[in-house]
Amino acid sequence: MQKFLGSFFIGWDLDLYHEESDQKAQVNTSDLNEELGQVEYVFTDKTGTLTENEMQFRECSINGMKYQEINGRLVPEGPTPDSTEGSLPYLGSLSHLNNSAHVTASSSFRTSPERDTETIKEHDLFFKAVSLCHTVQISNVQTDGIGDGPWQSNLAPTQLEYYASSPDEKALVEAAARAGIIFVGISEETMEVKVLGRLERYKLLHILEFDSDRRRMSVIVQAPSGEKLLFAKGAESSILPKCIGGEIAKTRIHVDEFALKGLRTLCIAYRQFTTKEYDDIDKRLFEARTALQRREEKLADVFQYIEKDLILLGATAVEDRQVSEIGSVFF
Repeated sequence: MQKFLGSFFIGWDLDLYHEESDQKAQVNTSDLNEELGQVEYVFTDKTGTLTENEMQFRECSINGMKYQEINGRLVPEGPTPDSTEGSLPYLGSLSHLNNSAHVTASSSFRTSPERDTETIKEHDLFFKAVSLCHTVQISNVQTDGIGDGPWQSNLAPTQLEYYASSPDEKALVEAAARAGIIFVGISEETMEVKVLGRLERYKLLHILEFDSDRRRMSVIVQAPSGEKLLFAKGAESSILPKCIGGEIAKTRIHVDEFALKGLRTLCIAYRQFTTKEYDDIDKRLFEARTALQRREEKLADVFQYIEKDLILLGATAVEDRQVSEIGSVFF
């Protein structure tokens, strides 16, 4: 009887009442009432419990230069947003951008006297890697023709909607699209991106799926120029040891700074294969994937063999905001 009556007091407790949702504490069982008062430590997961599980792109590091999104623009660390107006790619909301907006914003970035050709190439390669190395799917939704989608096809008004099992991937692909490198389609054999309104088709050769041991994923594609490239994305601890080029030391510092802000970080790298190198790894992958025994072990060995000698492109930082008033739970 004491436990039964105690459950009513829990429901009546105004300190346990949530005003915004107009909900009081709900007692599902009265068997553990006395133990509830003895709780000293609570162990919980973070994503989706203490946080909103809605990822927002906040910062990135490209070739040793750190950028952050300020007032809708990708701004290098140091200058104010006013001093860089018109010199960096616009990162406004996807729902308010159309194809012409992407062309205008990215064109101003490329024509700015402050940005040299090599820097433009580095930025393009970084965002192309983000746009190609993922498992995001696309849904084409017909619009009313006003031009309110992130890009408009030449055939019919169409709005792209991205779907992903990982909200981090969705946030990064959307950020790349806002920067002018728009992922627009995927099939079994090709991936398509729009760069300044120009469609580029990449032949999808292999996907090296993410796993918890490697803590990274990679794709191997053939660029329109014929180059065979590997783009890799993963945790700092899984990417940086595999890199032999790029601004490794600076990027490591930036990743640590992102982490201290509570941001979720990923490192981005690539590798270019010669024809001989690609033929070798293609053969190794085929043999591993068709093996009748120890297939997973052989695939892991081949993945390790392929994902080496990488050139570091940079890192991304995504915010998963805390649930409102979550701080009061801890303090």
